[in-house]
Amino acid sequence: MAALEASSSGKIPCNKCKAENEPDRNRCRTCGAHLYILCKRCKHKVARFLDACTTCQSPLHKDGEQEKGLLGLLKRKAPQITFLLVLLVLLAYLFEIF
Repeated sequence: MAALEASSSGKIPCNKCKAENEPDRNRCRTCGAHLYILCKRCKHKVARFLDACTTCQSPLHKDGEQEKGLLGLLKRKAPQITFLLVLLVLLAYLFEIF
């Protein structure tokens, strides 16, 4: 497993401080950051510096750029926005009746 996840030098680079670590370490020898994460899909232990799981190829890290801006806000607030729109339509209908 470690051989598949190691860099070309056979060492695991720390995502935080970029120090090279032995594949059998769980934490960086320099800064103490975790070197591995569990894939949320298949629970395989994967080096943090990789972008996708070596077993199931699912992405390991959220792409922060997609969650920013107006589109990200709309995705997070969709239930509240839907409720407010329905309420607005109901109020408009009630005021039209009276």
